[in-house]
Amino acid sequence: MFEATFEKAELFCDVINAIAPLVTEISMRASAKGIEVQQMDSAHVALVELALMPGCFAHYRCDHSLEMAMNVRDLQRIVKMIPKTSELTLKNYENPKKAELEFHFDCGYDAIASLMLINLDQEVLGIPETDYSIRIDAERATFHQLFANLGTNGDTSKFEVEDGGLVVTAKGEGGSFVARLDGSKREGAVVVTRLNPIPPLEFSLKYLNKMTTASFCERVLFDINAETPARITFVIDGEEGPSGALRFYLAPKVSDE
Repeated sequence: MFEATFEKAELFCDVINAIAPLVTEISMRASAKGIEVQQMDSAHVALVELALMPGCFAHYRCDHSLEMAMNVRDLQRIVKMIPKTSELTLKNYENPKKAELEFHFDCGYDAIASLMLINLDQEVLGIPETDYSIRIDAERATFHQLFANLGTNGDTSKFEVEDGGLVVTAKGEGGSFVARLDGSKREGAVVVTRLNPIPPLEFSLKYLNKMTTASFCERVLFDINAETPARITFVIDGEEGPSGALRFYLAPKVSDE
């Protein structure tokens, strides 16, 4: 028996809407430790990683480990119906073919939506702990707007360390957009909390825009390293502190030169 109840459906709905632009299928792995998801995008450029520990839920029960693979579009179709203030229970009663989502409409009736499960062969990747050279701590909306502004001038962003700051550039046929993040600031909407030398790195703005839409979190962490994919982290808070995270990993673009 598996039951996971969110006090408000908003968190689950926002998480699904945040990953939907990147992946079309996911496998939820449930255990006594909570729910985990790890899925590559179809181009094998980006990785989605989700961890929801029991502290995220008003009620959590998982008698034994199970996997529920599902089509994200089908799940998103259900999510769009769910009132965000409603209690939401995701459940599976030993049924390998479907999961159920139970919720309530303010107009006075309860609803149960069934989601057919799919077959999905997936290898879980081991992600090592990494000391990143650069960390940016930013307001999510401001950070998303930065990449939207960059995207008006090109499809690639270049990150370079210059004169105690981080310079982010996008260039196109019609011009360029350059943003400089001051490495000495310690508070504000966008703060570079760690700044070490790295070679210039380029990332797809299409992916960065998709990865910064999560609305359930006010701030986002962006980590960059020369040897590993960049990491974007949205921390999920429970009643007793951090109870999970949504992370995106993005490989840098390879130069044609």
